[in-house]
Amino acid sequence: MSIVSLARSVKSANAKGAPEASGAVRVATLFAVLIAANATLQQDVGTPSIRYALPAGLVVAFAFSYYARFRPGFVVKMFLAVGMLAASAHFVSQLGGIGQNAAAAQRPLAELFLWTQLLHSFDVPARRDLRFSLAASTVLIGVGGVLSIASDYAISLGLWGAAAVSALALMHRSELAELPRPTQVAAPPARWRAMPSRALATSLGLTLATSFAVAGLIFLFLPASGTARAFTFPASLPNVDRIPGGGLVNPSLGGNGDGNGNANDPTSTGKGGDTPRASFGYVGFSTEMDTAARGRPDDTIVMKVRASKPGFWRGQSFDHWDGRRWTASSDKTKVVNGDGAIDLPVFEGAVQMDDSNEFIQTVYVEKPGPNLIFGAASASKLYFPDKSVLVLPDGTIRSGVSLGTGAVYTVVSKRPPADPAALAALTFNPLLAGQGLGQPARTVYTQLPADMPARVADLAASVTSSSPSLLGKVQAIEDWLGKNTTYSIDIPSLPANTDAVDHFLFTDKVGFCEQIASSLVVMMRSLGVPARLGVGYASGERNPFTGLYEVKASDAHAWAEIYFPGVGWLTFDPTANVPFADDGQVPLARNGLTDFLASRLGPVLSAVGRVVLGAGLLAGVGFIAWIVRRLYRRRQALAARSWPMVWNDRLDHIGRKAGHHRAAGQTARSFAEAVGFVGTDWDVAFAALDQAAYSDTQVPDPTRAFADELLRRASETVSASRK
Repeated sequence: MSIVSLARSVKSANAKGAPEASGAVRVATLFAVLIAANATLQQDVGTPSIRYALPAGLVVAFAFSYYARFRPGFVVKMFLAVGMLAASAHFVSQLGGIGQNAAAAQRPLAELFLWTQLLHSFDVPARRDLRFSLAASTVLIGVGGVLSIASDYAISLGLWGAAAVSALALMHRSELAELPRPTQVAAPPARWRAMPSRALATSLGLTLATSFAVAGLIFLFLPASGTARAFTFPASLPNVDRIPGGGLVNPSLGGNGDGNGNANDPTSTGKGGDTPRASFGYVGFSTEMDTAARGRPDDTIVMKVRASKPGFWRGQSFDHWDGRRWTASSDKTKVVNGDGAIDLPVFEGAVQMDDSNEFIQTVYVEKPGPNLIFGAASASKLYFPDKSVLVLPDGTIRSGVSLGTGAVYTVVSKRPPADPAALAALTFNPLLAGQGLGQPARTVYTQLPADMPARVADLAASVTSSSPSLLGKVQAIEDWLGKNTTYSIDIPSLPANTDAVDHFLFTDKVGFCEQIASSLVVMMRSLGVPARLGVGYASGERNPFTGLYEVKASDAHAWAEIYFPGVGWLTFDPTANVPFADDGQVPLARNGLTDFLASRLGPVLSAVGRVVLGAGLLAGVGFIAWIVRRLYRRRQALAARSWPMVWNDRLDHIGRKAGHHRAAGQTARSFAEAVGFVGTDWDVAFAALDQAAYSDTQVPDPTRAFADELLRRASETVSASRK
C-alpha cells in the first residue's frame, strides 16, 4: 500500500460521520447516559457541584448537540478542552489527600469520568459520537456496580439495559434507513407490510431475553467475589468525631444522661434524661456483659461485609467472670499509628503466620454502633482513614473516632491453622495447657469465682474423662450441651444471688448464646485450660447478588475462645455445636442464593401461598382449555379450507424460501413462472388447480396427488439450492 493510500485510509477512518437526525436515537442514548450517571452518583461519588450540575447538564448538552450538529464545532471543542483541564486539575487536587490508600482514588476517578461524560455530551453530532456516549455509559454503570453494596442497584442496571438496547436498536434502524432501497423487488404481501416494526420489537425482546439468559448462566458459574487478593483496600469516614480518652462507647446502647458522651448503659430506658437503647443495640458491646440481661436486638442490618468466606466478625472479649457478669480485667490500650495502612501488633498467645493465611474483609457500617473494629481473628493489618487506633492485649481494636453510617474499613486477618485431625492427635497435658502464655495471662484466663458451685467443675471432669486430647474435651462438652440444653431467646429471669452457669446447666437448661458459650468457657477453665468469651457478630446472610454478608443486629453473638499451645486462640461456637465454624468456603457467586430467596419469599409465600396455588391451578386449567379449544378451531378451519387454497399457500411459502414475494393480485401461475417453476408438469398442476377452483367437476385423486408431489419436489430443490 502506498503512503498516499494509507493516508486516505486514515482520513477515511477518522472522517466525521453525517449528523444523526433521529431524535429517538438521541433520546434513548440520553436516557442510558442519565441512568448510568445517576446510578454512579448514588454511590457517594462527586462533590455537590457535579451532583446538581450533571442531570440537568446532560439534558442541556444533548439538546445543544442536536441543534448544533451541522456546525463546525471549533469553539465548542475549545470549550471542552478547557473544561477537561479544569476537571483534571480538580482530580489531581483530590489525590493529594488520599495518602497511601489506593482505594480512596476510586470516587475521585469516577467523578472525573462523570465530568468527561458531561463535557463530551456537548459535542455528539454524529451516530459514531452517540455510540461513544453509549459505551461510556457502560463504563459508568460498571463503576457504580463496583461501588454499590446494595441489591437495589439491580433496578438501575435493568433500566440502563433497556435504554441501551433500545438505543442500539434505534441506531441500527436509523442506519438501515440510509441504505439505498432495491428497485426490482416485488412488494411483500399486505400482511407483511408491518414487518419492520414487528421485527424491531421481536429483536428487542430476543436481545433482552438472551442477555438475561447469558447473565444468569454466568452468575451460576462465576467464582465468588473476593477470592483473589484485593488490589485496593476501601476505607472512609463520613464524619470524624473524636472520642475523648479512647474508651469504649456505644451510642446504640443509649446514654446515661450525664452529657459527658458515655453511651454504655445497657439498662437505659430513656427516663430521667437518658437516651433509650436502640432496637439494634447489643448489650455485649459494652464494658461488661450481664448474663442476667434478657432480650435480643432486632433484624436491623447494622453492617455489610465483603469477604471471600464466612467468619465470626469479632469485636472484643471478656476474661473476668464473677458468676453473673463478664468484664475485661484490663482496659489498658496501646496507640498504634499508620498512614492508611496500620500494622497491628502480634498479641500474646498468637502465632506468627505468613501471608498464605491472609483473610481480607471490608466492613461497611450501616448503623451507628460501638467504636469497635470488627473482623476475623487474628487481625494483622487495618486499612483505616484515621491515622491511629487503640488496641488491647486480647486483640480488641477500638477506633478513636465514632463509627457512624457510611464508615468503611478493611481488616486483613491471619487466622491460625485449625486442622481437626492434627489437633485431635495432641494429648492433653494439664501442666502444658497454657504453654506460650505468660503466667499473668494464664492466671487471667483460668480465673473462676471462689464461690462457684463445685458441681460445675465435677460435670466438666465427668463429661471429658474419656477424651485424651484438648480438642476432644472441647467437643465432649459441646456434645453434652447440645444434648442436654436447649437454645431459646425466651428464657426465665435469673434469680438474685445465683450463679448463671450453674443455674443454666442444672436448673433451667434453656438459654441463648451468652449462657451456652459462658458454660463452655467456665467448664474449660475448671479443667485448667485458658479460655475467654468472645463477642461480635456471626457471619450474617450472604447476598449472592452483591457478594456481601448482610449482618443484622440479631446476628450479635457470643462464643468461646480457647487457647491451644503452639496454635493460639481458636474459636468454638457451642450454640451451633460447630467447631471452627468460620472455616467455610464460598467457591461460586451463586452460593447462598436459595437461602437468600427463601428468606425473602418465604413469608410472602406462606401468607398468600394457598390463594396463589388455587389461582394458579384455576389459571392452568383455563389455559389448557383455551389451548384445546384453539387447536380444535384451527383444525376445523384447516379442514374447511379448499385444496386450491392450501396448494396456493404452499406455493407462496416455497417462493419466499427462494427469495421471492408474491405481489398483490398476482396469479399463482405468474408467481410460479417468476420463481422459475415452468414446464409441462406445472401446466398440468395449474390446469387441475383451475378446475378445482372454477369448475364443478371433481379433480381426480391421482391428479391432485401429482400436483402435491410437484410442490414437494420444488420445496426440496429450493432447500438444496440454499445450502
